[in-house]
Amino acid sequence: MTKGSSISAGANRASHKCLLHRNSNLFDSRCFCAIKKNNRNAGRKKALSEQDLAKVQAMLRNGAKIQDIADHFGVSRKIVSQALNDRPGENFTMQIDYKQRNRICTVIHVGFLEKQVLIQNPTDDVLDRAFDVIEEPTWKDFEQFLLSRCFPQSRGYAKAILQNLGVQGYDPLEIAVATGGRTAEDNMYLIFKTYPREVSTYAKN
Repeated sequence: MTKGSSISAGANRASHKCLLHRNSNLFDSRCFCAIKKNNRNAGRKKALSEQDLAKVQAMLRNGAKIQDIADHFGVSRKIVSQALNDRPGENFTMQIDYKQRNRICTVIHVGFLEKQVLIQNPTDDVLDRAFDVIEEPTWKDFEQFLLSRCFPQSRGYAKAILQNLGVQGYDPLEIAVATGGRTAEDNMYLIFKTYPREVSTYAKN
């Protein structure tokens, strides 16, 4: 073997060794990233238990954000939101969030067919709740709540207001949907969500 060929062979071995080292580092790096990613998602819960939901409500009352709660329980933001907005049953076709700024004070589930109302109060402040101290509101309570989020029917230019809102007749639900339930008396407002099923039109008997 000549000197030149010896040098060339040595260079090839060095190059091969360097390539193996680089590939090894790359492999280790990828493994580390994969392990890191797996650790981040490993053991993530797919749902929250009833006991978890009670803790979630407590955390919300203490001012925790959805992301903080999701991190605490090892779930996604979507799972926390779904748990908070879980539909009570097929008869409930509308959800109304009673809010103050970005804070939900009361979640109202409405079943028009059976005239059912179920609520959740994420806040301990009774004055900020939709039904104050009432935990199990009746349909009459719900009607009164809707009326409280509307301008008085006796207002002198009520017809003009209804026309501007595009509402036919004094229907408290339609008015609240059109105005977001905002009034001059407070800074509360309403967010309406309907489930996939058709929602019956509210009409005062």
